[in-house]
Parts: sequence; structure tokens; C-alpha cells
Amino acid sequence: MRKLLIIVLISLLVTPLMAQMALMRGKITDAETGEELIGASVMIVGTTHGAAADLDGVYSLGNMEAGTYTLKCQYISYEAQIIENVQFKSGEIKLLDFQLHAVGVGLQEVVIEAKAIRKTDAALLAVQRKAAQVMDGISSQTIGRSGDQTAAAAIKRVPGITIKDGKYVYVRGLGDRYSTTSLNGAELPSLDPNKNAVQMDLFPSNLIDNMLIYKTFTADLPANFAGGYVNIETKDFPDRFTLSYGVALSVNTQSSFNSNFLTYPGGKTDFLGFDDGSRALPAIAQGDLRLLDKQQLTDATASLNKIMGPSKGTSFLDQRYHFSLGNQIDLFKRPFGFILGLSYSNSYSYYDGGEKGLYKLLGANETTLNPEQTYTDSQGSKDVLWGALLNLSYKISANHKFSLNLLHNQNGESSARYMIGEKLSDEIGMFVETRTLQYLQRSLSSAQLKGEHYLPNLFQSKVLWFLSGTNSAQDEPDMRFFTNSYYPALDGSSFAYVIEPSKYKLPARYFRNMKEQNFDFSADVVVPFKLSSKKSEVKFGVRSIYKYREFRENRLDYGFNFSGALYNNDIEAFFADENIGLNYQNAAIGNPYGLFLQNSIKTNNINSYDAEQLVSAAYATTGLHFSKIDFVVGGRMEYTHITTISLDLDQPIGRIRELDFLPAVNANWHITEKLNLRLGYGKTLARPTFRELAPYASQNFQGGETFVGNANLKRSLIDNIDLRTEYFMNSGEILSFSAFYKRFLNPIEMVDNPVAVNPEITWQNVNKAELFGIEVDARKQLDFIHALKNLSVGGNFTYVYSYVSIAADELAQIRATDPEHPDTRVMYGQSPYIFNAFLNYQNNENGWNGNLNFNVSGPRLDLVVKGGTPDVYEQARALLNLKIAKNLNQNWSVSVSASNLLNSDYRKSYSYEGKDYLYSTYKTGTSVSFGVNYLF
Repeated sequence: MRKLLIIVLISLLVTPLMAQMALMRGKITDAETGEELIGASVMIVGTTHGAAADLDGVYSLGNMEAGTYTLKCQYISYEAQIIENVQFKSGEIKLLDFQLHAVGVGLQEVVIEAKAIRKTDAALLAVQRKAAQVMDGISSQTIGRSGDQTAAAAIKRVPGITIKDGKYVYVRGLGDRYSTTSLNGAELPSLDPNKNAVQMDLFPSNLIDNMLIYKTFTADLPANFAGGYVNIETKDFPDRFTLSYGVALSVNTQSSFNSNFLTYPGGKTDFLGFDDGSRALPAIAQGDLRLLDKQQLTDATASLNKIMGPSKGTSFLDQRYHFSLGNQIDLFKRPFGFILGLSYSNSYSYYDGGEKGLYKLLGANETTLNPEQTYTDSQGSKDVLWGALLNLSYKISANHKFSLNLLHNQNGESSARYMIGEKLSDEIGMFVETRTLQYLQRSLSSAQLKGEHYLPNLFQSKVLWFLSGTNSAQDEPDMRFFTNSYYPALDGSSFAYVIEPSKYKLPARYFRNMKEQNFDFSADVVVPFKLSSKKSEVKFGVRSIYKYREFRENRLDYGFNFSGALYNNDIEAFFADENIGLNYQNAAIGNPYGLFLQNSIKTNNINSYDAEQLVSAAYATTGLHFSKIDFVVGGRMEYTHITTISLDLDQPIGRIRELDFLPAVNANWHITEKLNLRLGYGKTLARPTFRELAPYASQNFQGGETFVGNANLKRSLIDNIDLRTEYFMNSGEILSFSAFYKRFLNPIEMVDNPVAVNPEITWQNVNKAELFGIEVDARKQLDFIHALKNLSVGGNFTYVYSYVSIAADELAQIRATDPEHPDTRVMYGQSPYIFNAFLNYQNNENGWNGNLNFNVSGPRLDLVVKGGTPDVYEQARALLNLKIAKNLNQNWSVSVSASNLLNSDYRKSYSYEGKDYLYSTYKTGTSVSFGVNYLF
């Protein structure tokens, strides 16, 4: 921290000292390929003052007096470019990029007028146009317009992207196992023990520069994806000194200033996103409780917090704060850049009047589903998210650069839930009350060291490498459940409220903790060569990714020897010290022993595991560039070593050992300068998650299903074919059409265990699956109509069709109650359609800008249900957001935004004989936010 402060002070002091002289920086690239032109020069015409581009294609021309100049950029075998009438003010830092065109015979000079160079969505489209593979992306400019606060909220605006549960990325309708997420190129771990996907809501949007989604495979990418490979690029250091900060306050129609907000007492550090230890399991209650004597068990039971149900409080406004500081200076006469970014948000979410239902198909001749349980549902949540980013970069010479990226994200969510409803499957007139108290604490810390080296004397090759380490953790300290029966017909008697363990689970507390460490090393070598008149390249490299996970679960149930009727609708009284153990009615002299904790070390050991994964890879690929067509051809070898070991050594070990060769071929035909036709093939794979291989059982507390791992799972292989045509009309405009096909061998699917008595879901390799889809993307400025010159519109649409075979034994059980059921179903989590649309307004003259955006995705399979009962689908939910901003002057701006204007409900349901049956539904309200931002 002391070194960082010194750097900041140096940057603040050096900047004003240099303010008398002007400075120009920029990047020199090939106009067709976007490749950096290392060694290209920029000169002030009529002088000997100039600068050369370094390994990033970046030049820096300093010590310029105020005035008007003519600049000349040139490079061997490229047309020189002259820019006239470039004006410099005293102390100004001007940014000017050059794009040079290659020439075959003879050299020319291209003279243009100086114009402003702006970083816009157009830059991202330029990357997309020149890329070797099919890809899409979203820039920080689009994120800023939309008002999205996290990466999860922003990325769903990319063609073919959906977000599940507000955090998990699904690409082209495929579930989380078929997508991979990286941070600045280094693979990220999942913080959810049951998922493969990274929780994208952990990344504050103001720390993100762009997100790229690669939809076809090239050999230099990790092969464990079929839907897409998502790379989050954090903000790089600026070309000049910048300082920004902002504040935003939001009011929600349901959660803000709500005096009925469900909550419970937490810790003193909840506002920082982590527990202060007050929810930790006391030492006396750890270990095997069966080994304790009665007095020790009484003390252990009494040591836990007695709060087992929600209370009501008053919520406040949602708050967001962000700060960033960056600069580029000369340190020991070499460029040194840094950026420091901080963000913090504190938000509330609340709903009441939600509904929850469980239904069952009783027989083949039934025309309706039978209701098992129906509930009303309410929940309050408080979420804290903060992030810190520090990026440092230093060029020790024009040909060698080192970068250090440090990131920490911290999230804490406290929630309280209450449900009540009739449980018709047990007894008509019997109502069940369920309360859940949960604190979920997540953290991710990442350190990345990168090196880039240009070797002009070794075939003008480039060497790029990085070493990354990531520590992640998810902790659920003291998740509490309390369920009781309520008989309205017995109101006024001592049996109106009662606890009946034979009909549902005993009151319980869970302590879960997951820690994961990732180490990622990559080294790449790029060697250019000439083929015809175009520059081509050979690229080869190695990569090794090691993961280690430690997952622990400790479940404690409350047992009692007295009548369940002792509970009289007062949870606090039920857990009073006088009801615990030896304290209960003189239990020490023979009366029943009171309330006590119990656990099963064997069950806890079965549900706890250690896991590790090593993926080692080597690849080679070549990019062949001709006048009208580019080919990228390569192959990748990946060795996979995965092991999951339960702490109960009687359980089977999950183990995978595989060596795979994965080819990739991509072609890009430049029909015209603006029109591309792409065709790609790649073989990729999908590995089971640690959770799926681990043999332990976990319960879905909403639906009652039990999920059990399968140690015999194998990895899946996928053949991917993509076809895309793209028309880049003008800067920032595109019209594209894509078609894609995927064939899966041994896909891993969620299936029902037909031999289990109660609903039990496991994972299994099924025979095959196939997926077909199309994507359409359009973005257009309306400046061809003068009255609409400040408007732009756009949208994208994705249609996906998939099927996966149902295992024979599961199909037989389904057809016992539904004889006409097909032998296939859609792939888990796959939406049949995704639609995004936006309308932008940008007026640079008066400083007003606005954005209206819409998003909806179709129903997707959410839960596989036992027997012939229809599966549960998450239904379509339309989102409409609006943001309006005004630049008050060069530094200050204000904004107003509204999110979830339609207040569409979250809805999951069964469908049978043309009728929908509710599984769950709730609304979260509309939010209106006011923000103030400062930029220097």
C-alpha cells in the first residue's frame, strides 16, 4: 500500500510539472488486420522529432510546444499517412491513432485532416470484423449506456446470451457446463459448489473494459466449451491522468423503506460483505455430538444462537459508489501506467404474495395434476458487493512489457424467508410453516503477472505469457430451517401448532464452506511470415491449469423427547434455555431429556469432499491470410486428470483420465471490404464438475428433491459447426446472420433416479444430443434521416432447438404414468429463443444521452421431475430498462435510470394437457436510480 501511495503521489506531482509541454500518444495498426505495426514511426514534418511504435504498436511523442503541426506516420511496405493541421495546446495530452494500408508495389502517401479519435462500440466491432473466429462482445460504452451494475446484467445484451438466477451465463441456450469464463485470459473458478459457471454478478460493471464471447473454437483457446468462451477484460491504465467517482441512490417499489422487510440480526461486518464470526459454530458444538455426555450436550445446544425465524425491520435505499484513479507517466524514462478502481453497493430485495406449489401426476388416465403442496411465499434479502482493482504495467524497453493485475471481489447476502401453505399430500386442513435464515458469503481474489516480448532478431516473433493465481471461497455459516404444522381448525387448543418430524424434516442448521485455489500458466509464441503479399503467422504454446477444492458440510438437527405440541407458535420460547437438555423439567432426575442437537459424522463426511483437477495442454495453429480469404487451422492436445474423494472413505472415488486431440478449422471470406462470410469447425469437450463427480447427497430446500453425485461420469465430446455472414455498414453498425449445429457424444444430463423411492436427481452420461440454432444481429445509426441523426437502434434474436435422449430406465418409469411421452427432451437450461432490442440517443452538442433496452428469453427446463409428472420450466420474463444522462460540463454529469419497468414476475411452472400449474412465482418491483458522476 505504501508503494502504491508513492506511485500515486509521483503521478500527481509529475503531471503538473510537465504541463507546459504537449504530449501525443496513440497506436499504429494494420488497417485490414488490426495487427500492431511494431517499429512504425511518427514524425513531425519539417523536424527530426519523432517516435517509434513499441511491441503494442503504441508510440509516445513528447516535449512538443503549443502550435499547429503536420504529422507523418510510415512503415516499410505500407502507405504513409500524413495528418495536417493538428493543433496542440500547452500541457495537452492528445490521443491519435493511425491505421496504415499495406501496398504491393510502390508507396503512396495518404493525406487526411485531423479528427477526434473516440473509444466507442465501433472499436469492438472492428475487432469482431477482423477476428479469426465467430465472436461477439459488449463494450464499456454499451454497459454505461444501459445502466447495468454487474457483468451479469450487462452480458445478457449480447446475441445468444441468457442469464440464469441473475448470475450464471448460458450461451446459445446451453447450460452452465458448456461455457467457460476467464478474467484477462486466466480461467476463473465457480463459487457455486453445484455449478460449472462463474457467478457473473460478482463483477461490478464499472471495473470492466469489455467482455468478448468466442463462439467458435480455435486451438489457442481452452477447449472446455461448446456454447461460448467468455473473457472479461478489466480496465487498463489510461493514456493520461484520470480521476473519477460517482454516487447513485435507488428506490425500489417493493423493497425501499419497507417496514415489513423480513430480516434477522446479523454481524457487525455484514456491511462489508463478510460475517464477523457471530454466525460461526461454537467450538463445543463441533465434532461428533454423540460422544458428549448429557451436560456437555446441554451446553453445546445452548451455545447456539436461538434465533430461528425472521423478524420485521425497515429497509433503506439502495446505494452505489465507485472511484477510479489512473495515469501513465515516465518512470526511469520508461512508460509506467496504473489504474486503481474501487466500487461498493448495498441493495435490498423483497417480495411478498409469492406462490409456491408442488404437483404430481397420479396415473396414466389422469387429466389434471394432483396438488401436493401450495404455499404463499415472502422473502427479504440484503446484498453487499464491493470490488477493488489495481492494474500496473511497465515497459522496460520498447520491446518488453510486464503487467500485474490484482483484483478482489467480496459479496455477502443475508436473506430471510417465510412460507405457509396447505400440505394436501399428508392431510387436508394441515398447513405447514417454513422459515429459512441464510447468510451467503463469497469472495474472489486474483493476481496475474503477464509478460509480452518482441524479438526482432528471432524472426520478429512475439512471446506472451502469464501466471495467474486465484483464491475463491463460498461460506454459508449457520443456515437455519424451522418447519412446523398449523391446524386452523384447532385454533385455541394446544394442538393448533405442532412439530411433526414424521411429515417433514426437524429444525436444522447447516454450516457449509467451500475453498478453491486455481493456478493458471500459459506461454504463447507467435512467428510471422509472408505468404503471397499478406502477412501470416504460426502460433504455438502450452498451458496448464490446476484446481484444488475443499468442500465441507456440517448439518445439525434439533431432536427432542417431549411432545411436538410444546411448540406454541413462539420460536423464541421453544428454544429457551429451560427447554434444552438437562434444563428441561429436571431431566437430570429421570424426566425426559429436553431439546438437543444431533448430527451424523458419517453423513457429514459423505457430504464433504476434496477434489483436484489438472488440465495440461499444448497447441499449434497457423493463420494463413490471402487477398480475399483467411484460414486459421490448428490442433490442441489436452490431458485431463480429475479426482474427487469423499471424506467417507467407503464412498467411490470420482476419477477421470483422458487425452484428447481437438482440431479446429476457421475460414473467413472477405467478399467485400464490408462483407464477411465465415465457416468454422471445432471439436471441444465438457467435463463434469467436482460436485457431479462427488458421491454426496444435497437437498433442494424449495422442492424437496435430493441431488446425488455420480462417480462414474465421463467427459463429453462435442462437434461444432458455425456459419456466419456479417455486413459492417458503417462505423458501429452491423447486420449479421449465423447458423450453428452441435452434436454431443456422452452429454451429461440431469436425470431422475428411477429406483429411488423419493425424488432423487443425479447426473448421467446419456447417449447423444443435438442442437441447432440461428442468430440475427443488427445495429444501425439513423443519421441518414436528419431529424433522427442522434438516434441509433439495434437488436438481436436467437432461436435454438435441441434434443437429448432420455435414459431407458428413466423413460420406462415416465411412461408408466405417461405412455405417450417422447424418448427425448430439450437440453437442460436451454431457451428456445432470446431477443434483445435497444434505442440509443446521443447528442454531443447539448450533452444529453439516453438508452432504452429490452430483453426476453423463452421458457427453459429448470427441474427434472420424477416419473411422468411434467418437468418444471422457467417461463419467459421480459425486462425493460431506461437510462437518461446529462453532461453538465466537462467534468460533471447526472443520470436517472429505471430498471424492470414492466415488473414481470419470476415464474416456474409445470404444463399438462394444455394447462399450467404453478411451481413458484414472485415479483421484485421496479427501481428508479439517481446518480452523480465526476470525471477529470
